[in-house]
Amino acid sequence: MLYEPPYFPGVEEPRASDLPDRLFELIRAAKLDDAVATFLLEGPRLPPTAVEARRGTPMWQEALQCARSLPYDSIIQISFKLDPGRLADVRIPTLLLLGGASSPAMRVGTEVIAGALPNAQIVVMPRQEHVAMVSAPDLLADVVKAFLAVN
Repeated sequence: MLYEPPYFPGVEEPRASDLPDRLFELIRAAKLDDAVATFLLEGPRLPPTAVEARRGTPMWQEALQCARSLPYDSIIQISFKLDPGRLADVRIPTLLLLGGASSPAMRVGTEVIAGALPNAQIVVMPRQEHVAMVSAPDLLADVVKAFLAVN
C-alpha cells in the first residue's frame, strides 16, 4: 500500500539537498512549528497561504507530533529515483491511495507509480488530502480492509 507517495515527476527544481539537515537542526532546537512549515513549503511545496491556513488546526497539531520524521521524509523525496523496470517486477497487488482533495502534484506522482506497477489499483478517498489517517481514519481503514479482503 502506498498513500500519495512523495514522487513529483516533472518538477523542474529539485528539492534542496540541505533540507534534511535544516529540518534536523530545527528539531534539535525544539522549533517543531518551523520544521513543519519548512517541510511543507519545500517538500510537497505547498503555497505559503496553504501552510498558514493549516497553523493552529488539529491537523497542524498532529503534524507537530510527527515532526521528528520529516527529515527522513525529505531524504526519501530527495533520493528517490523511479525505476519503472524494477516496479514492473512487483507482481503482488498494490493499493495506491489518493485524497480527492489533494494537490494535482500528488495525483500525478501516484498515477505514474501505479502505471509502472503491473497489478496496481488507485482508490481515491473523497474530500481527503494527504492526511486521511488523521482526518478520516475510519474511511482509510475501510478502504484498506476492502482491498485486503479481495487480495
